[in-house]
Amino acid sequence: MKKVDLHIHSTASDGKFTPEQIVALAKVKDIYYISITDHNTIDGVEKGVEEGKKIGVKVIPGIELSTRFKGRQVHILGYFNKEIYKNKKFIKAITFIQRKNVYQLKSIFKDKIKVRKGQKRLELSEGIKFLEMFGAKVVLAHPGKIKRENLNDIINYDFDGIEAIHPRHNKVEIEYFKNIAKSKGMFYTAGTDFHNIVKKNVKHGILGELFLEVKDINDILKF
Repeated sequence: MKKVDLHIHSTASDGKFTPEQIVALAKVKDIYYISITDHNTIDGVEKGVEEGKKIGVKVIPGIELSTRFKGRQVHILGYFNKEIYKNKKFIKAITFIQRKNVYQLKSIFKDKIKVRKGQKRLELSEGIKFLEMFGAKVVLAHPGKIKRENLNDIINYDFDGIEAIHPRHNKVEIEYFKNIAKSKGMFYTAGTDFHNIVKKNVKHGILGELFLEVKDINDILKF
């Protein structure tokens, strides 16, 4: 069985393990595909990709982007089929996002991305657009964290997929989000939201605890 975990954090953001350590742990746990999806950064991706090549773990370049919807935080996951960590334009843009100064994105994208002075985070619609401009598949992260009244609107945005399987979600919620994906013509993913091998709460899982199989996510792997 070729396991897949598409939501993992490294020391590049708030994870406790380096990208290389994560790849090694994935190998031990027989996880064939992983994605390192640090918060608003791709700093750990290249190290993970290179380590994966050495030991036979496929690492999909990824990111977890913080956006806003009606004043509330919404996280979205972007998955790339290219070496995005070598794209100077993307790296420059992410630097502005990390600094919570997204108005500076106008210097790169002009009016293609809508931002205003003093804005700290991209609005959800613009975050999706930003990732898609660089060829990403965009997935709504841990939808169980979102208030249902907002979720009903959010799922109508231009997502490619939804993270149905997550430590926050119980069995009923998992089926609910799978059904949403099916009804919207999206794929669904699984991610442990791994930060540490010590599980302190249901917010984050342990690598290998939740997974899909490669055959289940052909849409995202093929791009």
